[in-house]
Amino acid sequence: MYLIGILTFFQTWTQISGVETAFSSTFAGKITGTIIGYGACIVFIAILFKRGMIRNAITDDAFWLVIYGLLLVATIIAFATTKSFTETAMITDEKAVGNGIYKGILLLAGPFTFPYYYELLNYNDDNEDGTNRVNAKTSFVIAGILFAVYMGFAALLTWVEFTPALEFMKAILLTLLAVSSLSTYLYGTYIAFGRKLGLILNIGTVAFAPFVVPLGVMNIWTIMSELRLPIILIALLVAIGIKIRDKQKW
Repeated sequence: MYLIGILTFFQTWTQISGVETAFSSTFAGKITGTIIGYGACIVFIAILFKRGMIRNAITDDAFWLVIYGLLLVATIIAFATTKSFTETAMITDEKAVGNGIYKGILLLAGPFTFPYYYELLNYNDDNEDGTNRVNAKTSFVIAGILFAVYMGFAALLTWVEFTPALEFMKAILLTLLAVSSLSTYLYGTYIAFGRKLGLILNIGTVAFAPFVVPLGVMNIWTIMSELRLPIILIALLVAIGIKIRDKQKW
C-alpha cells in the first residue's frame, strides 16, 4: 500500500499539468489552468483536513455524466465543422505505433494502483455500518468499458481540427476529468499513509508540484507508469501464488 501510495504523488502532478496544458491553447491561457489545478488541490486538502474523507463515489458520478455529455457534444460539433480531416501520426509512423503499444501496456497496470479502489472494495466487503452491498466486480467491468468508450472518443478527436471555442470546451472537459481525479488521488494518499502523514504528504506534493509539472503530462505519466508496472506484476504473481498455495477458488 505504501508503494502504491507513492504513486499518488505522480498522479496528482499529472492532473495539475494536464489542466495547465489544456488551458495553454485557449484564450484563457496557462495561468487559468494553473489557478484551477492548484486551487482544486487546496480545496480538497482542506476538506480532508476538516472531515478526513471525500465523498468521491457521489461527486464522481456527477462529474462523469457531464464529461461524457461534453465529449459527445464536442465530437459532434468537431466533425460537423472540420473542413479537412487530419491523418494521425499513429497510423503512418512506425515509431509512433511502437510507442503507442508500449504506453498501452503501461496503461494496463493503472486500475491496480488506486488506494481508493481498495478502500471501496474493503468497505463493500466488510459492510460494518450495514450499507447495501454491490457487485463490485460488475462495477469495475462497467467502469472499464466506459473508459474504453472515453478513449474511443479521444481517438476520434485526433482526426479533426479544433476551433478556439472547441479548444475551450476541451479544456473544460479535461479540467472536470482532472478535478475528479485529483480528489481521488489526494484521498488515496490519506488512505495509504493515514490522516496525519497523509496530510503532510499531500501538502508536500502540491508544494513540490512547480518543480515537476513543467516536465509535461506525458513525461510525468510515463515515469509513474514505468515505476508501477513492476510493482503490480510482482503483486499479481504473489497473489496468484497465495491462491494456489491455499487452494482458493478462481
